[in-house]
Amino acid sequence: MSASTLQKSRWVYFASYVLAAALGVLTLLFTPGSPFTQAVAAGAAATLTLYACSIVFKNSGFYDCYWSATPVVYAGAWLFAYDAWSQPRALLSALVTAAWGIRLTTNWATHWEGLTHEDWRYVDLRAKTGGAYAVASFFALHV
Repeated sequence: MSASTLQKSRWVYFASYVLAAALGVLTLLFTPGSPFTQAVAAGAAATLTLYACSIVFKNSGFYDCYWSATPVVYAGAWLFAYDAWSQPRALLSALVTAAWGIRLTTNWATHWEGLTHEDWRYVDLRAKTGGAYAVASFFALHV
């Protein structure tokens, strides 16, 4: 893959994640209820956005980075929502989550080859499910 194609792929991913984050934050702000309810609604909005991107670009890999980045965001959000900054166990949990997320995201970014790259398991699932792949991808990979 050429450097310019990889760069375009990065911009597409970046824009998709900015859109998913924006819709997640808007959903969070307008969802009544507990912080847990709000987080579930925001996560659902972001997931649906990235699922739509995976359909448009025919690549379920759009969700890969979400698995490693989102827990770090949630850990920080819980610290704010419950004012847990002075609780050592909460801070330790958030730091461990951040270390895990950074490691996994770095691993993903190091090996990611662009929009043409899709995890072999997704390719296998597409071959096994045929025309039902969009549904299988939604429930097996995104939700």
